[in-house]
Parts: sequence; C-alpha cells; structure tokens
Amino acid sequence: MRRLFESFLLPSGIALSALVASCVAPPADGPQMRVRWGALDEPSAAIPAGVDALLLLVYTPESETPQDSAFTLENLGDLDGNGRLELVRPDLPFGEPIRIVLLGGPADGNWTHMGSVGPIVLERGERRYVDIRMYGLAEANAVDQGTPSARFLHTATSLHDGRVLITGGFERATAASCPASAPTGSSCYELVATDSASIFEPSSGRFYPVQSPMLAARGGHTATLLPDGRVLVAGGATRALLVAHPLTASTMDLSIVPGTDTTTPATYEIFEPEANAELEDLDADGDPGRGGFLGSADAPERAGALDVGRVLHSAAALDDGRVVIAGGVGSASTFTVWDPRRAGGYGVVGTGNLPVSRPTPGAAVLGTGAMQRVLVAGGGEAHADGQLADVWIGTGGGLGMATSANIMTAAGSPQWNLYRPIVEPVGNGLGALVLGWYGPWCATGTNTPTYATDDVVRCAYAVNRAFTFEVASNRATGTATMRQHAFGASTRLDDGTIVVSGGVSELTLDVNNTIDMYGTTIVGGAAQLIATAQTLRQRRALHAMAATPEGGFLVFGGVTFSMDGRATITPVAAPEVLFMQRTRGR
Repeated sequence: MRRLFESFLLPSGIALSALVASCVAPPADGPQMRVRWGALDEPSAAIPAGVDALLLLVYTPESETPQDSAFTLENLGDLDGNGRLELVRPDLPFGEPIRIVLLGGPADGNWTHMGSVGPIVLERGERRYVDIRMYGLAEANAVDQGTPSARFLHTATSLHDGRVLITGGFERATAASCPASAPTGSSCYELVATDSASIFEPSSGRFYPVQSPMLAARGGHTATLLPDGRVLVAGGATRALLVAHPLTASTMDLSIVPGTDTTTPATYEIFEPEANAELEDLDADGDPGRGGFLGSADAPERAGALDVGRVLHSAAALDDGRVVIAGGVGSASTFTVWDPRRAGGYGVVGTGNLPVSRPTPGAAVLGTGAMQRVLVAGGGEAHADGQLADVWIGTGGGLGMATSANIMTAAGSPQWNLYRPIVEPVGNGLGALVLGWYGPWCATGTNTPTYATDDVVRCAYAVNRAFTFEVASNRATGTATMRQHAFGASTRLDDGTIVVSGGVSELTLDVNNTIDMYGTTIVGGAAQLIATAQTLRQRRALHAMAATPEGGFLVFGGVTFSMDGRATITPVAAPEVLFMQRTRGR
C-alpha cells in the first residue's frame, strides 16, 4: 500500500514529483529507492531543456566518498504509467542514515541543477519513492511554500540535520512619536516582535511552522547552535524604537533602542530539534516540522533568566557548550556566560565586565579545544585602535574574563570602529574577518573618520572598512570587499567558505543585493575575497541567512528603505536559496 502526497514545486529549477511512502518488499533484497521527477513549469513532466544526464550520489556515515549511479535520459522510464519519468537506485544500505544527492545537467558540461534529501534510514527490503526539489545552480531560486511573515532582525540557524530554524524578529514598523532625546528632525518607528518560529526543509523547499510558539516574542535577539544540536535563543526585545535622524537632505543615521512601554525580556529559551515529533510518520517524510521550545532547567514551560536584558548583543558557542553573550543595547559594558554544565541545571553563571562599552557588537570563536576564546568586535564605542575589539578567555570553565584585544594598525584606524559588524573566524581560528562599513564617526563638516568624542556625525561611505584580525600579532589588516554590507548577513557553507549578502551601502540607505565570498585562509594578513557574479533576487538589509547541505544557503526576511524627507521601512519575506556552481565530477 502507498500513500501519495501532493508535490510542492519551486518557482525556479526542477521539482521531483510526489512523495510516496512505500513499504513491503522481499526481505532478501537490499533497499531500493525510486526517484520521480519532472520539469517545474511543465505539467506533462518534460525534462528541462539542457538536462541530458543525471548523477545520483549516496553518502553514508562511514565514508566521505559517495556511491554513485549515472543516468542518461535513455535510462529513465515511466515505471508506474503516471506520465513522469523515474530513476531507480537499488541495493542501498539499510539500518543507517544515508543522504541522497541528485545532480543534473548536459552530458558534456557542468551540472546545472541539484537537489538532496536525508538523512534517511531504510529498512531491509524496503521500497521507497522520494521527492527531491532540484534547485538551479549559480542562481537565486525563489521559494514560497509556507513562507513565514515578513520580518527583520530575526535569526536563521542551520541545524545538524540540514533543516534551518527561523526565530522571531520584528514584523511591523509603525510611525511613532520620537522621545525628547532624539535629535531634532528625526523620524521614529515602533517595532513589534513576533513569537513565531518556522523550519525550512531544503529537500522539499518548504517552510513548516513550529507548532508551539517561542516562549517570548523577540527581535534583535541571538540564536546560537549548541554542540549537541539544540539552539539557545537569548535576549531581544518585544518592542523597540528605530530612530532615523537626517544628516543631510539625502543621508540618514539609524539607531535602535528598546521600546519604552514594554520590558526587554531578560530571558532565554532552547529549541529542541527532536521535540513534538509525530507519533507515527505516516508520510515517511521525516516529520520536518518537528521541534519545540523549552525554558529553564527547573521549569521548562517558562523562559530561563538571563543576567540582564540585552538587544542587538552578540553570542558565540564554545565546543564545551558554553555560550558567551556580550554587550547589547541596555547592557553594553557587560557579558554573561550560559553554561549547560552549571550546577543545578543549565543557565547563566554570572556577569562580567567588558573593557569597552559595546551596544551593538559582533563575535566569533577563535582557536580550538581548551584554547578557545571569543573575539567581541565593534559596537561603535571605540576611542582608540586598542578598543576596536575585546577577547573573552574562559580556560577551565565558568564565567571567564574579557580583556582588550589590543589591536594594532599601521596608522590609527577609526574607520574600523564598526556598528553591528559581521564577524567570522578565518585562518583555522587564528583570526577573524570583520566587516560592515556602518559605524565610524567623522568630524562635523568632513568625511574623515575620527575617534573624537564630541562634535562628530556618522560617516558617509567613503572607504572600504573591512579588516582581518590576527590573534598572534594582534594586528588588523584592511580586507577587500566588492560592496559594503552594513546591516547585512553572513553564513558559512559546508566547505567553510564565508558568504556575505545584502546590507546598506551608504547613508542614503541604498540597500543592495550583492554577494561576497571569502576563503578561510589568511594571505598577507587578510582573508581572501572570492570573485562571484551571483546576486540576490531581492535587495535587503537586517535579514538573516543560514547554510543548507551541499553548498547552499537560505536568505530570508529583511527590510528595504526609501527616503522622501523621512525614512520609509518596508519589511520583506521573499525567501531564496542559492547553490554554488558544481563542476562535472564533484
């Protein structure tokens, strides 16, 4: 007996047909998988133009080298007479998780389409039909099945099983009265957060709502993947105020503060990826919407307590499970540590002081093993090179301590005094890439960055402000970038490549759709830019992105800005998935 479910098709690329969970077969036979597929925009299921060859790769936990099966169109047949071509892969491993990757393209060229599914555990003798969404390679693929509401300052986190968790964010930006402290002429907007969360399943190209909402509405929070596969969601605000201050007729300075009518939740919660699973997975799709949120160790139904409320802070997880949470609006000069091994159950172990106030920092884990430390960079409060970043050290466990990174430059570099920068480890953890041009101050009437504490305004875009920090020398080196990415987003592909997207290019609030890529090695003191012609479909800033298996990444949410005397903020959803080009043989 088989149970047939409708196919969810992507707006571009190829989609394999319906998912069929099948069952009984002679136990003496090895498991067999049948893959049905057809062109996305062809109801008759014609093979897309230019695709003449297919390669099916089967990955097992024991080997990094896949078992492969090559097919041409002549190999395919309509085995069940439904008008769709199928390919068959017999004698698959059983009783262990496997991952299936399907590549398609011309017979004598590079692959042009790809999809994957798994992990899947087959039983002895099982016959199963699977549905794999095929994405176009080297292009942005729009996805729209089950799309969550538009939002910004949310999070996207890659889970160990290949799914992506989307949490919280601000859904609305409504014009509001400015506080007396706002600069004259400012426009203010009330931001309202959501408690909704969703799961993106790359193999189906579909979003699934997490059935139980988050324990608190949050925007401007962090979501940190723990070594055991859970996700720590911490801080944020239920409401916030965005202040847009005009600098000139065409430029605008932005800042975000917690809302005045609500309390910033000084809490955390944990996403458990295997919670609320179906009792019986009747459709054999692995229950992609499973998962749920838990609170404190002694009262899982209630959010756990942080030391203080934090918004736009940073968070980074060590291999031992500790998470260093630093800075943030409302608690800029302190840090805390969440420890899964805390006596009495997981939770924060205290509060420590940062050498420099950092209301909007970024952070990354450097080093390995017992020598791991956390670089906390930026935040917009530096008054000298030595204040551009701090280093948290926690050898032996517990709260640890933070000290200045004592960054040295060839000349004073106030242009690297960044606001909410992107920070990614490079050089096998011996350094960090730091980028995002927004933040430096200029002396009034000039475009020259300065560390001065008064008579300054936010600098307009003038020079590249990305740099690479090296731990051994404490030196920072300017680093190439194709476009500026203030309020942009980043992720790391499964080969370690760093991908940075979108953001604001200058104080005219020009939002871009540029993608920059970086390798993981440091050459001549700097991370190396990798040229790519790929771009996002949608211009966006304050968005989130997360890696998907097989060299892809999901981009979701964000905002666009427009200015006509005041800023107009438009939240976007427009999820898209991109995969890098794959050459024949990969």
